[in-house]
Amino acid sequence: MPTPHNEANLGDIAKTVIMPGDPLRAKYIAENFLENAKLVNQIRGMYAYTGTYKGKELTVMASGMGMPSMGIYCYELYKFYGVENIIRIGSCGAYLPELNLFDIILTEKVFSESNFALTLNNENCHIIDASKDLNETISDTAEEINIPIVKGNTVCTDCFDLYMTDLTRIF
Repeated sequence: MPTPHNEANLGDIAKTVIMPGDPLRAKYIAENFLENAKLVNQIRGMYAYTGTYKGKELTVMASGMGMPSMGIYCYELYKFYGVENIIRIGSCGAYLPELNLFDIILTEKVFSESNFALTLNNENCHIIDASKDLNETISDTAEEINIPIVKGNTVCTDCFDLYMTDLTRIF
C-alpha cells in the first residue's frame, strides 16, 4: 500500500524503524549491520531497507532534514505501515560543556516551539516525553555492551542556532 512518499508495500516495513536523517547513513547502516537487507523505498531518495539484526526484523529509513520532513515520514509509518517504534538517530549540538564530540545522548524529554505536536495529535505542548519502555531497553542494552550514554533533555528547533546568532553573516 504505497503512499505518495513511500513505495513500500504493507509488510515491507518492520514494527521498529531506526531513522537517521541522511539517506546515505540509512544505506550505510543497512549494508553494514542488517542481514538480508532489502531496499523497500527510494522515492525522493529517502532510502528504506528492511532486514534483520540479531534475528529481529528491523527497518532503517531516512527522514530527510528537519521536522516537516520527519513529520511526513513518521506519520505515514505509524498510520499506514503499522510501525510501533521509531528510534531517531543522528548528530546534534549541545549546550553543556561537559559533553564531548561523539557522546551518545539518550533523550528523555524534548522541548520544541514547533507546532508539530499540535498538528500530529491535537496537543498544544512544548515538552514531549520519550517512550520510557523503549529508553529502558536502549539504556539496558548500552549498559550490557559497555557503551556509555548520557541521559537528558534535548531541544528540537526548526532551524540551526547558528542561523539565529548573526543574520548578517548569512546574507
